[in-house]
Amino acid sequence: MDQIPRQRRPSLSIELSPLIDCVFLLLIFFMLSSTMLAPAIDLDLPDAAMASEVQAPEVVVTVDRRGQVLLNARRLDLEELAEQLVPLVSASRRKVVTYRGDARSDHATFVRVLEAARAAGAKHVDVAHEFVDESR
Repeated sequence: MDQIPRQRRPSLSIELSPLIDCVFLLLIFFMLSSTMLAPAIDLDLPDAAMASEVQAPEVVVTVDRRGQVLLNARRLDLEELAEQLVPLVSASRRKVVTYRGDARSDHATFVRVLEAARAAGAKHVDVAHEFVDESR
């Protein structure tokens, strides 16, 4: 009796190189998109025990630790802040100025920003802070 030669079964394996390509593409996408979301100035915001949900601010005054003032990410002198705030506050629906000051910034600078915001017609000044969870 002649034996019929058996056919070899093809080996079943999963090709990993396309999967690795997809993972690297996703990694690159998330790395690039996350760097575009971060603010340009590194601030150490003061802590607060309570925080509330806020809408995205329309007018933001930022003061860094050296006391430099930025209005909507544009650097300017503290003396010209009030005149630059007037058109922005008048165009704003809520008439709110958001203050983002470094925790080590000068208190006098904070007061001068408040005065400039009031002179520009702002109804409220929100102070940005980091929420501290005290339940831990």
